[in-house]
Formats: sequence, structure tokens, C-alpha cells
Amino acid sequence: MLPNFIGIGAPKSGTTWIFKVLNQHPEIYIPSFKELHFFADYNLNSSKQYQYEDYFTDVNIDKHKAIGEISTDYLKSIYAPQRVKEMIPNVKLFVSLRNPIDQAYSMYWHMLRQNFHQWQEDKIPSSFEEAIEKYEEPLLHHALYFTNIQNWLTYFDKSQLKIIFFDDIILEPQKTSSELFQFLEVDSKFVPLLLQNNSSTREGVCPKNPSYHEIYKFVYGFANKNIYHHMKKIIGMKNANVLKESLNIRYFFETFFFKKGYPEMKQETREYLKDYYREEISNLEILCERRLKQWL
Repeated sequence: MLPNFIGIGAPKSGTTWIFKVLNQHPEIYIPSFKELHFFADYNLNSSKQYQYEDYFTDVNIDKHKAIGEISTDYLKSIYAPQRVKEMIPNVKLFVSLRNPIDQAYSMYWHMLRQNFHQWQEDKIPSSFEEAIEKYEEPLLHHALYFTNIQNWLTYFDKSQLKIIFFDDIILEPQKTSSELFQFLEVDSKFVPLLLQNNSSTREGVCPKNPSYHEIYKFVYGFANKNIYHHMKKIIGMKNANVLKESLNIRYFFETFFFKKGYPEMKQETREYLKDYYREEISNLEILCERRLKQWL
């Protein structure tokens, strides 16, 4: 069984909220966690397809009309569009977009929680500005929305892609979810429990203080290198992710080491990012037929 819809990103743009909304719809099947990463895998080959289909073995074809997944690294992946086209040519795609400056800043704090995927401490940037200099591609290129979407539209018709805006999730969550349900051809009148409880998107977090951050970097680095990395090899990616989600390790880390919200971004850094993304935003306005001047 293969999915008939895929959420391709962007990270830190409301995709966790979307995941929860989709997961609560009775006519939608989505695996119990985000980020399968399958189509963005550098080493992907045809023999791995069965591993991907394994994520959808619990689908009830009599109940589930929409079957899918969300992996935010697909948006800027140079591999994913062609691979998806070859495997699932008629798939429905959706993408969630946020002010690119806010997205990049949120992405920085997210990557810092993951030690920028570095096992050597001296490679972990000490500031947002240093991260921009050292890690421009993984940090800033997710928010090159127009360029990334155009890459997908090289392989897919525009009618197959729904663009969602983070601003709409915040201001009109029920309308946004209903329109997504309609796009996926399931009951658009269904109101998820998430909306009934007026639950909004998850607020970002940053370290409580430098000392807590140093302890966290050591604990996270040790666990990732010596436990999780080996666990994936022994029990497989799917089982490792299920186990990690069931243990709710992220919640523990965030509760103990982090606090809600981010420090104020330096004004000169914000101005630099405005110039960095200005042309992308202008082109995206034309593509979406929507004014986005508030992003600048």
C-alpha cells in the first residue's frame, strides 16, 4: 500500500499541527509519527520500497480514503520530487509556508536542540549569526519557497499541490483544516478534537540558560550517538521512531532543559534576511496570487 497524499514541508511552519489534525480524521490514515524521510534518503534504491510500504500496513481500505505522510525535508530535497513522481505519479501534495525569516530563526533553535547533527562540540555554532555563516544550506534553504516549489512543479501539475500558510493556521484554523480535508477528498465538515479544544500550533523553545544548554548538548549527543543511532541499525528506522515517540523523550528534554519562546533576533540580522528572501517572496506572491508584504 502506497500513500495518496504527502506533506512536503516546510519545517517549523505548522506541520505538527497539520499532522495532528489529519491524524484525528476518521477517513485519513497517517503513520503515528512525522518525518519518514524516505524520498529524501541519499541511498534510496528500489529494494527499499517495501520498507516504505511497511508504514502503511495498518490501512483499512474500507475506512481510509486518504493515506499519507508528512516529511518536511522533502521540500528542498533535490531527489524527492522525481522519486515521488516515479512511484506515486498522481499523489496529492501539500506544503505549509511561514514567514521565511521567522521560519529560519525557529529552524535555528530546532537544529540547536539537535546539536546541528554534529557529534563534535566545536562544530556547533554559538549564535544564529554564526549558524547562518556555517550552515547556510540546511538552515536557510528550506525557506527558499518559490525555488523549492518550482522544483516540485517540474514533475507535478499545479493542481496536485495545495499551499497552506502558517498565518491562516493561526487566524483561521477550522477553515484551514476544512480546506485541506476538501483537497484530500474526505469529509470537510469534520472538526478535529484539536480544534474543539482550541489548541494552537506548538510554541518554540530555547535553552533555559547556558549551563543547561551545555548539559543538554552532552546528554543529547551521547544518547544520539551511542543509543539511537545503533537502535536504528538493530531494530530498523520504523521501530526506532515508534519507540522514541512512545517514550516521549522530546517532551522530557524540552521540559527540563528549555523554556518557551526565543530571544529577540538582532535587527541587523533580520534586515540581512529580508534582503536574502526578498526576491523569493516576490516570486511566491505571483505563484500564489497572494500578497505577502507582511513578511518583509
